[in-house]
Amino acid sequence: MAVGLNDPTSCSVDAQDVFSPFDSKLFAQYFPAAAGVNASAYLPAFLFEIDPEWRAMWLAFQAAVLGTYDFVRLWIVFLRLIAVPILNCLSVIIEALMPHLLTGAELALEYVKAMDPAHQAMTVGVLAAVGVCIRYGYVRRARLAYVAFCRSVKVRYRSFLASVSDKSKTAALLLPHVAFLVGAYASIYWLPTIVMDFWDNESLFTMLVVVIPVIRSIRAIRMRRLHLYREALLEVGEVGADGTRRNTRGSVRSVADAAALIATTQHHWRTYESCLKYWVLWSFVACSGGVMSLFIPSVIASLVTIPAYVCNLFLTWIHSPVTRGDLVLYKLLSPLFNPYANRLHDANEANEADNARQQHQEATNVVLRALVAFRVMPEHYVHFVSDLWAQGPALSGLMFIFTPGFVTARGCLLVAFGFPAYITMGTLAQQRTRSYEWWLLYFTVAVSVEYVITAIGAAFSWLPLFYHAKLLLMLWLQFPYFRGAQKMFESFFSSFFVLPEGMAKRDEARQQA
Repeated sequence: MAVGLNDPTSCSVDAQDVFSPFDSKLFAQYFPAAAGVNASAYLPAFLFEIDPEWRAMWLAFQAAVLGTYDFVRLWIVFLRLIAVPILNCLSVIIEALMPHLLTGAELALEYVKAMDPAHQAMTVGVLAAVGVCIRYGYVRRARLAYVAFCRSVKVRYRSFLASVSDKSKTAALLLPHVAFLVGAYASIYWLPTIVMDFWDNESLFTMLVVVIPVIRSIRAIRMRRLHLYREALLEVGEVGADGTRRNTRGSVRSVADAAALIATTQHHWRTYESCLKYWVLWSFVACSGGVMSLFIPSVIASLVTIPAYVCNLFLTWIHSPVTRGDLVLYKLLSPLFNPYANRLHDANEANEADNARQQHQEATNVVLRALVAFRVMPEHYVHFVSDLWAQGPALSGLMFIFTPGFVTARGCLLVAFGFPAYITMGTLAQQRTRSYEWWLLYFTVAVSVEYVITAIGAAFSWLPLFYHAKLLLMLWLQFPYFRGAQKMFESFFSSFFVLPEGMAKRDEARQQA
């Protein structure tokens, strides 16, 4: 008998069993029901015993906000209070370091305020025109024209001296100095009073003693480094000796380029020697004045005064490229300071000195290696000890650590300038050009630091161990292990060594290639 699909009795499985399989015993055997998780069993019991106090929450939040406000307010009050002495110290330092600049700025501001609006507008227009000229390169063109004019004047002056020297060498030597003496006498007694006021200015004395020589030394180092850079480019055939770019790469250096580079190198060494000779004279004058002040009372020293215009004219004679007074003084006074300064060494003596120096260095290295082999000295101390041995007599300045402050102040001059000046004279006599840049760099940094510390010392010299700290700073600048002078020079004077943009891009392209 056929069974219809619509017959309810034709199916032996209940519909509830079909649509509710989770209630079946068979399903429960293979898939047992999971136990429920009671979250309240894991929470602390006091949470269900204490009712939430909304008022207490608000009061706690209000106290936290007020505490944070008081914290910020008290720190602001503290920073404001501590900023007062800091700003006072900075103002004292700034006034000690830049009194002339501040006075000039105040005078310029008062002068501009006193102008009528038309003149103020003219001043602003002139400043704007100067900015536009600098921006469009007119100043650079004028500078190039000035350099070309100075070169032509130098050539004509040298040719004139050469013609005079053919007739009388004595007249050729005395002519620049006599001409300068006549011009100085005329500027003092015959020209208007404003010229005399210009020469009788203490700010001009500071410029001639320190600022101009420092700038000249920095410029000499900069030109030497740019020359080395152009020489490196010339090796690969990118530029010529005159700085112009070539079209061919890898070309052989011509004879003219080589001669130009040799002449430029000799010119740079002469500039280095001129700067070093000035710093030697400056160092011995500073050391002599510091030592004499120990024995001569200040009352007696104040009676002996030299007019400012005489000092300024004398310094102008020293720095003048016509008279070259620094070279004349160095040639006259160096035999008094170092009897071997002006002695010329022939090739055999130079070779013998180099051989003796190499033998001494090898003996020292043998001793140091023996100490390292027997584990008496760690290996990383070898360079320190070798530099300590090379520094030698300068370390005797450490005895000023145990002297009073007024004696240590003079000891700083002897250690920072006296010993380097004496060594520099030997370097110039033997023409060890490898040491020229180091000593010129050292004198540039040491003199700058000396003047900054002297300006600060007017307000802080009463502090204990002030000059002792200065002595350690000067030794750090001079000690070859630390090379502090070179680090400070590269850090504070790095803007003088920024390469031109084209050279920098060329370097980047070469590195990428």
